[in-house]
Amino acid sequence: MVLETNDLSKMGFGEVSVLLAEPSDPVRSMVRSALQDIGIRDIRSPKTAEEFREDWTKSIPDLAIVDVDLPPGEICQLINQIRHNWVGSNPFVPIICTTWEASKDIVRAVVESGADELLAKPISVQQLKDRIRVLIRARKPFVVTSDYIGPDRRKQEDRDSNVPLTVVPNVLAAKATGEESLEEVQEKIDATVRVINEQKMERLSFQGAMQVRLVMDAYQKGNIDEEIEEHLTSMLDAARDLSRRMEGTEFEHISELALTLIRVATAVRNDWRNPPPKDLKLLLPVSQAIQAAFHPDREKAAFATDISAAIDVYKSKRSRVS
Repeated sequence: MVLETNDLSKMGFGEVSVLLAEPSDPVRSMVRSALQDIGIRDIRSPKTAEEFREDWTKSIPDLAIVDVDLPPGEICQLINQIRHNWVGSNPFVPIICTTWEASKDIVRAVVESGADELLAKPISVQQLKDRIRVLIRARKPFVVTSDYIGPDRRKQEDRDSNVPLTVVPNVLAAKATGEESLEEVQEKIDATVRVINEQKMERLSFQGAMQVRLVMDAYQKGNIDEEIEEHLTSMLDAARDLSRRMEGTEFEHISELALTLIRVATAVRNDWRNPPPKDLKLLLPVSQAIQAAFHPDREKAAFATDISAAIDVYKSKRSRVS
């Protein structure tokens, strides 16, 4: 039965499963009672980040509520892995984080992890219910960048029109409202994973090409310092992730290019102060070939313009930080 309501008490939570990772007994008891009050009965309570990962892998929840300080303190990294589909099979599960200390560093870590919400403790029952209602009725669409997959938190004026917004499937909403069958939602999850993966591959190819330009510019200007090694490491991370994501896709035939970029970038990084000329010379054409494979009808000049603009933004941000 479809329930067209915003009232949680009128929704159906009997089949909803929740992973509640809260180390404080009183807080865990309060949250559990609040969840039970709206009809949720399937509530698992891992006590460590490792138990959280194990529980997630065994049976993916419909909603996760997790303290960012859950020992040994790797929750934000784990959420990032979930969003990148490295852990579990549904990267779109709504995730609410909680913390006693909403410092700038913690807020940044939670935002960059891809979690949906952050609640500063002590939290009230009404706060929790309000967040659950938003996740059911007004969840933010996802965006994909070279290092992020998760809810779009950008202000309207900061949005890059080239980065699409993706409305992701929501099992929590489907079960609570009955507006979609679980079979329909699963089909959407599978399809959206493919869409997100393709977006991610395009962003990674762009990221790799940008890092190549930064490295080549540094060598040409004689700026031989540790920043070159950082760029090479970022390039390798992008190329490795790209190679992994190509498996079983229509782009699998160009995975050899990604493997070549990994081999060449590794050789350059291993001796970055005096890199092998033949490997250094290969970086640019290989990265350009990867980009062209994703956009075969686009001119090299257009790629170069986009990369130059991205480098200008990158350098501007670096100068503000320093």
